[in-house]
Amino acid sequence: MQYAFDLVGVAPMVEFFHHEQARSQDSGILWPAYLGVTGCDLDLFLESMEDAIEARGWDIDEASQSVIQYWMDNAEAIGHWRDRFKLAGDYTLVVGRVADCVTLQAEFEAMLGKRFDR
Repeated sequence: MQYAFDLVGVAPMVEFFHHEQARSQDSGILWPAYLGVTGCDLDLFLESMEDAIEARGWDIDEASQSVIQYWMDNAEAIGHWRDRFKLAGDYTLVVGRVADCVTLQAEFEAMLGKRFDR
């Protein structure tokens, strides 16, 4: 199975917590794993993803490889989010998303469906 990883932003810890709480209440829906870490470092993301990946039944080695590959291919984006994190102040997290391709597609379709239903 293929996995995708991307850095998606910097968020206050409280907002990230509320986002994850809301997602956990969507029973029956398998969402991508959003990871919030206190720095923009590869090791922090690899450490933080283990529980989320195992809970979804995904392959931890393949998912980890997607994070490592992202780190090797996206130095500019990593530098951008590292700078934003430094400017954001205390009580913030760098947020990354890891998902298998099926789950990621379902999330995008859900977002588009919500936008077009209005």
